[in-house]
Amino acid sequence: EKAQITVFFKPPTSEDSVLSLKKELESRPEIENVKYVSQDDALKIYLGQHQNDPTLLESVSSNILPASLEIKTKKLGSLDNLSADLRKRSDVDEVVFFKDVVETFGKWAFILRAGGLTLVILMLLVSLLVVLLAVGVSVKIRADEIEIMRLIGATDLQVSAPFLWQGVLYGFVSSIISFLLLAVILAVLYPMAKFVVSSLPL
Repeated sequence: EKAQITVFFKPPTSEDSVLSLKKELESRPEIENVKYVSQDDALKIYLGQHQNDPTLLESVSSNILPASLEIKTKKLGSLDNLSADLRKRSDVDEVVFFKDVVETFGKWAFILRAGGLTLVILMLLVSLLVVLLAVGVSVKIRADEIEIMRLIGATDLQVSAPFLWQGVLYGFVSSIISFLLLAVILAVLYPMAKFVVSSLPL
């Protein structure tokens, strides 16, 4: 949810020039959001961050703080090229892009997505096998009953209905148990995950 690239402009750069670049960036398909921070806005942010330290507030005015653009892209892979393009501009003073942090975050996000997808597929397969085995055993045990139902003219639906309902019931109960187990696991893991990313301003 945070800006991935922050572009600071040299003091002589006019507001119209910055807003023109903002409009140009917003038209690019890889850009998700661009926020303009004026010199006055930058002063308010600075005063808010250092309100408990009067020595840092002496002789500070909006004129010495640069205007900036805070940029978010739709994909992390677009950040490298975008930051390189912005650094080439003559009116840009500095481009803040924490490449290592973004790349590390991207790797962890990929690992978590891949792990989550693998876990979901594994659980689906296990659930399917458990239900099939349970219903299969039930069919085997009631083989004589099924044969008698066939002899007295029962239809396929009448024979299979009890087993279908049994499968639905097993699936429903197992999904509730799985949900409760996952809720407990997430409750335990959340503080650990929070500790791992505590260094990032999330």
